Parts: sequence; structure tokens; C-alpha cells
Amino acid sequence: MSYALLTVLLLGIFSNAHGCCDSVSQMQRELRASIDPDFYVPFNGYKYRLTQNSLNYDHARAACEEMGGDLAVFGMRDLTTRRFIHTALDKKDSWIGLNDINEEGQFKWLRGVRTGDEHWKEGEPNDSWNNEDCVQIVSDAMSNDMDCTKNYHGLCEIRI
Repeated sequence: MSYALLTVLLLGIFSNAHGCCDSVSQMQRELRASIDPDFYVPFNGYKYRLTQNSLNYDHARAACEEMGGDLAVFGMRDLTTRRFIHTALDKKDSWIGLNDINEEGQFKWLRGVRTGDEHWKEGEPNDSWNNEDCVQIVSDAMSNDMDCTKNYHGLCEIRI
């Protein structure tokens, strides 16, 4: 790995952990385009991409599976990594691999990953209108429960 690449990555981790530096975010986007224009690769063993279109939760998951992955789980558990990924992908509200579809109030990560690190937005989960079973990452990189039939991009995570 080149010194310049390592520097940009470390600056990105530091800046996102401390909530600063729009110029570093721009460098991250440029770096993403130079490494792999379709995916963001934060060097955690996975690569990330948003679905091309906004889709409901089930269709977003199917689109991620077609790419060889699933809705994001592993990169969403660590808040610093989550913010880094979310910023690099332009902070779009996106479906992630967390839901309470099977049992209300019992949120579970896809693929059996343990819970306890959901990083909820203040006041969430709130199950508005008794109809919010799927989870999206929102503008501040925090989790929000949402109606599964609403359309958002899926945040796909693919093992590399």
C-alpha cells in the first residue's frame, strides 16, 4: 500500500471519528473511485456499495445477494467504521441488515450476528404506527427503525 493511500485512509478514520474535515471526505470519494469505482473498500475484509435504485427492504436485500453479498452487518457494528462507510457513500439513508420482523422488539442482525451494537438514533427504535420492523442507517450514521415497504437504497456488504 502506498504512503499516500495509507495517509488518506488514516486521515479518514481520524476525521470521521472526530466529526471533521470535508476535504478528507472528498479525498475518500476520490480514493474510492481510483481503487474500485463501483465499491467502497475500507479494508475491513468487506466492500460496500449502495443499490442502484431505492427499493423496499426485501428487494434491497435481494439486490445485495445478486452482487454476492447481503445488507450490511459487520461494518455497521463499529460506530467509527459505520461513519466512515456512510460518509464515503454520500450519507444516503440506506437499509442495513438489522430487523425485528420475526419478533417485535427483538432486533436481530442478518446471518446470526449477535446484537447489542445497533447504534440507535435518539428516541429509536420507536415502531411508529406499529409498522417499523426494518432498520436503516440515516444521515448521522445512526440506526432508525422504518416501515419495510418504504423505498431506500440498500447498503450492500460483500466479503473480499
